[in-house]
Amino acid sequence: MIKRIFILIILAVCSFNSSMDDLYSRISKNQKIYEAENANFKSLIVVTDSAASAGAYLKMGNEGSAVWNIEVDSSAWYDLVFRYRSPQGEKEQSLVRNGYESKIGFGYSPDWNFLTAKTHLQKGLNTIELKASWGNIDIDYLTFYLINPTPTIKPKQNFFYKEFPYDISIKTNQFGHPVEKIMCGEKEIPFSTTEFPFQENAAVITISKDVLCQLPIGYHTLELWYADSYSLDFDLHVESTPKPAHLTIIAPDVNHGSSVLFLLPGGKTMLVDCGQDWIRDQIIIPLLDRHKIQKIDYFFLTHYHEDHDSGDQGMKIRERYNVEKFYDYKSFNTGETFEFDRVKFKILNSFQNGDEENTRSLSFKMEYNGFIYVHGGDIYAENQQKILKNFPGDVKADVYYANHHFHGSVAVEYLRLVNPVIVLVQAQEAIYARSAYMVNFKQEVEKYLIENKKRYIEDLPNLEVGTVVIRVNGKNDWTYETYGDTKNVIVPWIK
Repeated sequence: MIKRIFILIILAVCSFNSSMDDLYSRISKNQKIYEAENANFKSLIVVTDSAASAGAYLKMGNEGSAVWNIEVDSSAWYDLVFRYRSPQGEKEQSLVRNGYESKIGFGYSPDWNFLTAKTHLQKGLNTIELKASWGNIDIDYLTFYLINPTPTIKPKQNFFYKEFPYDISIKTNQFGHPVEKIMCGEKEIPFSTTEFPFQENAAVITISKDVLCQLPIGYHTLELWYADSYSLDFDLHVESTPKPAHLTIIAPDVNHGSSVLFLLPGGKTMLVDCGQDWIRDQIIIPLLDRHKIQKIDYFFLTHYHEDHDSGDQGMKIRERYNVEKFYDYKSFNTGETFEFDRVKFKILNSFQNGDEENTRSLSFKMEYNGFIYVHGGDIYAENQQKILKNFPGDVKADVYYANHHFHGSVAVEYLRLVNPVIVLVQAQEAIYARSAYMVNFKQEVEKYLIENKKRYIEDLPNLEVGTVVIRVNGKNDWTYETYGDTKNVIVPWIK
């Protein structure tokens, strides 16, 4: 088993080097290199360096900006490519393209590296500005190449229950191809569109519950037709009512933070973390009260950061819901196994594995009837590498809960070996400016899982899909659904 993992790690590194070689090739064919030191800049410093492309680069401190005026031959989508260094760790900056501003994350890199960002440029002259947010990076040059991205949707599937009707939302990255119609067989389905504000040219498609109630019970394929005759399929299961599940996992949209509710097979409740204080008061407590949950049997705090313990070490939850058993990262030893309400647990990371709150965070594996859920807590790549070494047989999971909201470091080889069906990501829009999500996961893990025809379906950031509900009876008998309106969601058949 260990030998097999070692071979897969080597393949992972080779795959990453291959993708970098492809990027080098594209850049070498593109003669339009815009040197940073030739940009219009303020509060930045030109530094000579033989390793830089033209012998110099711009050093960004805590403030400043650089502006390039670049010319393209056609109005289209492009990958902007920055050659940069970030020896002090992950650094978020602001990227402005023709007035459109968003955040971009420059991952930790002590050596020269590349960062790409998709954007739409107009034919002719375009203004690109990089402004310091966290600052403290080195910029060698900016270049670009033409791409042809196709639209994407999230989630790719859902359930609709006629006895508990609700609107269904689908987030789509359109890349210049607006949704023109939705078809269900020969029938056109009416929908509404609103802007998704955190990504360029993204939207949320909403199909009303009144329209969905008209569909017959059964499996349906909704075809989303975009401009230029491009289409995507959305799988919809219409049922009268959901079947009760032995184990139910509920992950609401908690902004930046963490809180997941588990309804265990024997009827007991388990809550892992409770989010920031305002999330606890506006999301978690109303969710529990709407579903008439008056008692929390097991309450876990993975660690003591305010986006996990509400800043009061979970005391409001402990007192309000008569918590029977409370646990934190000192309650267990790494490797310890136990069983709650017919669900098996194994601790993968605990206090003893770190030297600060995040690296000490609880990470654990849950198993029920062959179904496996792994909770990443707020651990980092170094912790994942230890888990890979010490517990190679406990890495694979059907559902993986993204460690540290995919804000911190991740071990690409670890996530590839998790080989998840879905990935839960409780995070805010800052993930779009984090290399852990945008580079390590989306480009190096997700792409690998898809290209190698693994069982992976999709990742589910709550800010895109709302509340995620997973209903489990066993290894090959589980489903998931999403509810866009987290503040008012009522999950049918909740125990």
